[in-house]
Amino acid sequence: MQKTVFLSFELSELLSAFKQICREEVSEVLKNHKVLSNPDDEFMDMKQACEFTKKAKQTLYGLCSTNSIPHYSKSGQNYFKKQELVEWIESGRKSKKKEAQPNRLFITNKHKI
Repeated sequence: MQKTVFLSFELSELLSAFKQICREEVSEVLKNHKVLSNPDDEFMDMKQACEFTKKAKQTLYGLCSTNSIPHYSKSGQNYFKKQELVEWIESGRKSKKKEAQPNRLFITNKHKI
């Protein structure tokens, strides 16, 4: 035979217990799973930026001093964001000959104007 048990809780007690259970579950999930951040938003130091751009440290210092490259300075150190460096590199893309002048008319000795 089954017994029915009725428990009496105040709403505030029920909410408090629910919040505590949620905190414990979230804490457990965070312990067991590494929180992923966007690697493009992470800062690189000068050494990492040199490796990424394949440029010498002196070259990057020169580009930083003329503000030719996106960077951040704090306490005499330069820092870079990967995505900003990618955009900076891509901004120097040169067009192929066919893309640059698709409708160019070439005049030769056969075509006299």
